[in-house]
Amino acid sequence: VYEAYANALKDKAIWIVHGEKDESIPVEQARNMAAALKAAGDTKVVYNELPGVGHGSVVPAFSDVKLFEWLRNQHR
Repeated sequence: VYEAYANALKDKAIWIVHGEKDESIPVEQARNMAAALKAAGDTKVVYNELPGVGHGSVVPAFSDVKLFEWLRNQHR
Protein backbone atom coordinates (compact mmCIF):
# COMPACT_ATOMS: atom_id res chain seq x y z
CA VAL A 1 0.00 0.00 0.00
CA TYR A 2 2.71 2.51 0.94
CA GLU A 3 4.58 1.91 -2.30
CA ALA A 4 1.60 2.86 -4.49
CA TYR A 5 1.11 6.13 -2.63
CA ALA A 6 4.84 6.80 -2.54
CA ASN A 7 5.17 6.47 -6.30
CA ALA A 8 2.33 8.94 -6.80
CA LEU A 9 3.71 11.43 -4.26
CA LYS A 10 7.48 11.13 -4.69
CA ASP A 11 7.78 14.36 -6.68
CA LYS A 12 5.79 16.44 -4.17
CA ALA A 13 7.20 18.43 -1.28
CA ILE A 14 6.29 16.41 1.81
CA TRP A 15 7.09 17.02 5.46
CA ILE A 16 5.77 14.25 7.72
CA VAL A 17 5.26 15.01 11.41
CA HIS A 18 4.12 12.30 13.80
CA GLY A 19 4.03 11.94 17.56
CA GLU A 20 5.99 8.97 18.86
CA LYS A 21 3.30 8.16 21.46
CA ASP A 22 0.31 8.50 19.09
CA GLU A 23 -2.27 5.91 20.13
CA SER A 24 -4.76 6.81 17.37
CA ILE A 25 -2.48 6.28 14.38
CA PRO A 26 0.57 4.10 15.03
CA VAL A 27 3.87 5.90 14.44
CA GLU A 28 4.99 2.92 12.34
CA GLN A 29 2.62 4.08 9.60
CA ALA A 30 4.44 7.40 9.29
CA ARG A 31 7.81 5.67 9.45
CA ASN A 32 6.75 3.23 6.72
CA MET A 33 5.46 6.02 4.48
CA ALA A 34 8.66 8.01 4.86
CA ALA A 35 10.71 4.90 4.05
CA ALA A 36 8.52 4.12 1.02
CA LEU A 37 8.93 7.67 -0.29
CA LYS A 38 12.69 7.43 0.05
CA ALA A 39 12.71 3.99 -1.63
CA ALA A 40 10.66 5.47 -4.51
CA GLY A 41 13.40 8.04 -5.04
CA ASP A 42 12.07 10.99 -3.05
CA THR A 43 15.19 12.80 -1.88
CA LYS A 44 13.34 15.76 -0.39
CA VAL A 45 10.90 14.15 2.04
CA VAL A 46 11.34 15.37 5.61
CA TYR A 47 10.32 13.09 8.49
CA ASN A 48 10.00 14.58 11.95
CA GLU A 49 9.04 12.24 14.79
CA LEU A 50 8.19 14.02 18.02
CA PRO A 51 9.40 12.11 21.10
CA GLY A 52 6.86 11.79 23.88
CA VAL A 53 4.09 13.42 21.83
CA GLY A 54 0.77 11.71 21.23
CA HIS A 55 -1.90 12.36 18.61
CA GLY A 56 -1.81 16.13 19.17
CA SER A 57 1.36 16.74 17.19
CA VAL A 58 0.00 19.74 15.28
CA VAL A 59 0.83 22.29 17.98
CA PRO A 60 4.49 21.28 18.38
CA ALA A 61 4.78 20.88 14.60
CA PHE A 62 3.62 24.44 13.97
CA SER A 63 5.92 25.69 16.71
CA ASP A 64 8.93 24.53 14.67
CA VAL A 65 10.47 27.48 12.83
CA LYS A 66 12.17 25.07 10.42
CA LEU A 67 8.76 23.94 9.14
CA PHE A 68 7.83 27.50 8.18
CA GLU A 69 11.24 28.09 6.57
CA TRP A 70 10.72 24.88 4.58
CA LEU A 71 7.18 25.92 3.55
CA ARG A 72 8.42 29.30 2.42
CA ASN A 73 10.99 27.64 0.15
CA GLN A 74 8.47 25.40 -1.64
CA HIS A 75 7.39 26.39 -5.12
CA ARG A 76 6.31 24.79 -8.37
